[in-house]
Amino acid sequence: MSYTETGTVSSTACALDDKPVRCTSMAAQLTGLRTGAHRFTVTVSGPGGSASATAAFTTTGPGPVAKASARRLSKRSAVERYALDGRGSLRGETQIVSYRWYDARGHLIARTAVAYVELRRGRTYRYRLRVTDGAGAVALVTITVKA
Repeated sequence: MSYTETGTVSSTACALDDKPVRCTSMAAQLTGLRTGAHRFTVTVSGPGGSASATAAFTTTGPGPVAKASARRLSKRSAVERYALDGRGSLRGETQIVSYRWYDARGHLIARTAVAYVELRRGRTYRYRLRVTDGAGAVALVTITVKA
């Protein structure tokens, strides 16, 4: 880049994905970007010529939020049947594509939004739900069930 003796910039032009965007020689504010790959170019001109710089970047959207609940389905003498429900989980930028339920020891017990478990009365159990969206973003939540 060439500058005049005083380093004066006479004009600035910016483009996002080859479309003009408003900017100054000092800043550009990029809002409302879709998820994915982008290219930002800034060109400054002065009496001595012009120069451009391009930056490539990728934006990601919000990830999922894991939410879990437990509902008692039946009550027997020593064992109660529960539904562990992850259907209240919130999607991020894309749909939730995977649900995984784990017990307190880390063993996988279900690959569905709802897991069914039989629990001994008078005990406390912990389960972890892991949800993954289509972009690969992961959210975890732990739920405690007192049978």
